[in-house]
Amino acid sequence: MSRVVNLALSRHALDTGFSYDDTGEETLGVVDIGSLAIFGGVTEGRIRNILSSGDGGLEKVGQRVTAVSAATWLKGRKEFFASIWQLPDEVAPEAPSPDFAEEVVFVPVAADGSHFHPGLARGGKFMIGAKGEEVQYPSFDEALAALQKMATPRWRRPNEVGNWGSVSGRDWKRIERRQLMSM
Repeated sequence: MSRVVNLALSRHALDTGFSYDDTGEETLGVVDIGSLAIFGGVTEGRIRNILSSGDGGLEKVGQRVTAVSAATWLKGRKEFFASIWQLPDEVAPEAPSPDFAEEVVFVPVAADGSHFHPGLARGGKFMIGAKGEEVQYPSFDEALAALQKMATPRWRRPNEVGNWGSVSGRDWKRIERRQLMSM
């Protein structure tokens, strides 16, 4: 029940730019991290990584994100559907195209839902392979090519608390290169 309430409050903050505090007063709009992850089609861990890196443009307020920065970040996400309640009745919402408009790449996805992306370079290199047998690749494309040749793709990435460890791919995801490069 609390997840549904958080989603509703976060959507309201995205749509209006404000939230309500415990006394019922309007305050700066904030979105909880779990809701932002759902709206953006990523894991909470990915949101936390974006926040800790400071590269995604998300502004943290306590354990939440400002609605303005969240809305800006979500505009670039194919998984996000903007609210239609503010559109005039005569304007019909346009259904998103199931097809991709630009170049598509396949990336491995781990059991936790995280996937391999350009933001996983550490010291300018990608660590690919089983623990103890890793090979460093200087570019995302070279690392992705190596992953695609493996029976079980393995790469290093930070966990929710920022510790780097190996993860194994369980599936593959099709994603536009433009979107992938913005991660």
